Amino acid sequence: MITAVILAATNAPKGYLNIESGGIDLNGPLKWVLLLAALGGLAHLTYWLVTKYQQERLVQRAESERQGSRSDAFLVRAESLGFRRSEAKTVERIARRLAPKSPLNLLNGSQGREYLISDLERRIASREREVKTLGRLKERLAALRESDVHERNSVRVEAGITVWVSKRGLTNQELAALVDDEDEAEGEGMFANLDSVSGRLLDISEGGAAIEVDMEIVRGDQVQFWSGDPKILLGETSAGVISTEQTDTARILHVHFIDPNLRDLRSAILQLRGEEDV
Repeated sequence: MITAVILAATNAPKGYLNIESGGIDLNGPLKWVLLLAALGGLAHLTYWLVTKYQQERLVQRAESERQGSRSDAFLVRAESLGFRRSEAKTVERIARRLAPKSPLNLLNGSQGREYLISDLERRIASREREVKTLGRLKERLAALRESDVHERNSVRVEAGITVWVSKRGLTNQELAALVDDEDEAEGEGMFANLDSVSGRLLDISEGGAAIEVDMEIVRGDQVQFWSGDPKILLGETSAGVISTEQTDTARILHVHFIDPNLRDLRSAILQLRGEEDV
């Protein structure tokens, strides 16, 4: 393309090039030749980029299909060996971490299965140590229970307003902090921000609250609640359930706030007390 442009400029008749003291002035058809050359180069570059992108997409799609077929083959083989579907997926996840390119070989061969067994033994031992540690922590905290008065550190304020409440599961990040396998945390299927239901905020302080709600909640669960009253501004607040009381129509939750926004919380308490937010 560039050679053709040079030849066209060299063989151009008089009038194509107007050479003056200040430089070269392009006149007549030559400027169109250069413009077409530039457009041709741009079109060639665009075609090359598009072709390269399509080839990369084809490679990625083929690799994805190969991985999908390998995964299906692994699950079929695992189920034929007596594993349930959920168990087969867990075994596949572990095998894929140990042998990313050929996880099925671990399942098919006796030596590969021995390798899987040794890895599971290591995981079980790690979990057992974790359970023992958590058990000791629970015993020490339970020993402190006798000295607790179970009274909130701050003054309670009667509320009696409508709130929205949702049961909060552990996020993958929080669950990963409890286990040493991020894939296992992801596979647990625990989600945050589940469906919310209407409840009633009975009282509130800077440390916790009492909420009446018709929801299956037990001690140790986590919930999120926020104001359903347009006059009281209180955003989503996370809390841990300390205890519950079952009434004829609903359940009363006694909760402790988890990292609350104290500015918003104090503002809402002042509004409930009928004081100006200062």
